[in-house]
Amino acid sequence: LDHDRKSWYNASSVQRNLFPKSLITFLRIVVSAFLALSILTFLCSFYYNLPQHLVDPEGATDYKNELNKFWMQGREGFAYGRANNDGYNSIYQYENNMSIPILIIGSSHMLAEEVMLEENAASLLSKLSGRIAYNTGMGGHSFINCAANFDNAIKKYKPNEYAIIETHSVNFSDEELKHILNKDVFKRTAFDKGIAALIRKNPFLRLLYRQFFVSLVRDITMPKNYNSSNYSHRENTDALLSEVLGGLKRTASSYDVNLIIAYHPPVSLNKDGTLSINKSPDIEKQFSDLCAQNGIYFLNMRSRFLNEYAENHTLPYGFFNTSVGKGHMNRYGHRMFAEEIYKLIKRIEAQS
Repeated sequence: LDHDRKSWYNASSVQRNLFPKSLITFLRIVVSAFLALSILTFLCSFYYNLPQHLVDPEGATDYKNELNKFWMQGREGFAYGRANNDGYNSIYQYENNMSIPILIIGSSHMLAEEVMLEENAASLLSKLSGRIAYNTGMGGHSFINCAANFDNAIKKYKPNEYAIIETHSVNFSDEELKHILNKDVFKRTAFDKGIAALIRKNPFLRLLYRQFFVSLVRDITMPKNYNSSNYSHRENTDALLSEVLGGLKRTASSYDVNLIIAYHPPVSLNKDGTLSINKSPDIEKQFSDLCAQNGIYFLNMRSRFLNEYAENHTLPYGFFNTSVGKGHMNRYGHRMFAEEIYKLIKRIEAQS
């Protein structure tokens, strides 16, 4: 009996001793995790600290950035700045009924968070032309999104000389074009509510989500031999694309505005050090011809990119901390883009 009592006593003592130790260990883990998150968040605030997205109630874009919000990023190049009072990366503050000679609509290339504000295409075009070039470029907004929002953008900003739509693709499926015509293009989500909004408020968690979870989902869901052309049904593309372009032209004409679609293709370096553009010239010509038929000015950066590299070995994409010639436009790409748009504007005005 004494032996049983002693065993029972020792077991109770062990349980009593284990509880505070487990609690202390748990608290240490919690504190360590909190400190690690705090340190990583602090470091990321200098590396990947971007504004939150807000739904654009007027629909000029699916979403825009927080108003007057400071940002800084070092994933591609290094740049910092502040969104204007309208939520865009523009050197101009927006005022109701302000005169906007040139309105720029486009993707993350025009958002240009990879270069300093004064180095982006819109700012350079303003300097070259001596006119306001108001920039509404926004991440994730392809030509499909820009075309779907074009009516709203023109209605809000009322440009009085030029509307420029930037695009890095001119190859679209029948399904994409039908969505524009049917006005049922999927609206990109701002993630401004719920858990997603909380995650995006923390620079480290937002970066972790982008680099790990987004890439993981893409790798799992995207077929290994994925090619967009394999998933594009192109029976009536010419007719559908002409109808889309005609609608854009009618909107621009209703405001007496010249419409320019400015296209910049991706590039790649060959093993021998030469530069090539793998996008099909036939598709580019088809798009260019349909633009001409609908009274739209089309700018193709293909020749400028190839000539610039041949003469100066300058690439339009890529940064010191990214793959060569890949990713977003660098400051040289923005300079070339702005210069070619300005040349086109001068030709248009010389013909008037």
